[in-house]
Amino acid sequence: MKTAMSATGSTKKSEALVQGLVRVLETGEGGAENFAPAALFDLNVPAWRFQVRGADAFNEWWHEEVAHRGRVTVGRSAPTPSGFVLETAIEFEHDGKGLYARQMCLAEVSDGRIVELAVYCTGDWDAQTRAKQAREAPMIRP
Repeated sequence: MKTAMSATGSTKKSEALVQGLVRVLETGEGGAENFAPAALFDLNVPAWRFQVRGADAFNEWWHEEVAHRGRVTVGRSAPTPSGFVLETAIEFEHDGKGLYARQMCLAEVSDGRIVELAVYCTGDWDAQTRAKQAREAPMIRP
């Protein structure tokens, strides 16, 4: 695989792709600019794993999950030798319920676009799950 990230330019390029990925996750826009046409998406959700190929297939699945709009909070992100890693939290409405999920994304980049994206997700937490987590396992760092 041809790597688009150089040691000197990797931070700037990965920051632009991070922002592009966040835009896709929040609005569904920008997939064509950020993903290679035949990008592979490896999606890991609680007790299940599946893959889809292509930005359209990813967008279709993603928008079934988050009902087309979400608010993404970026945690940490860092360039890797061949892409970047990104920690996110997303809040969204689905079937009238406010939901929350945390994700870790590992992106492989070639020619300035994401060619593979592995997403590891906590699953969707409703208000009761979030309240229970806050009571029983308060966070030291958000």
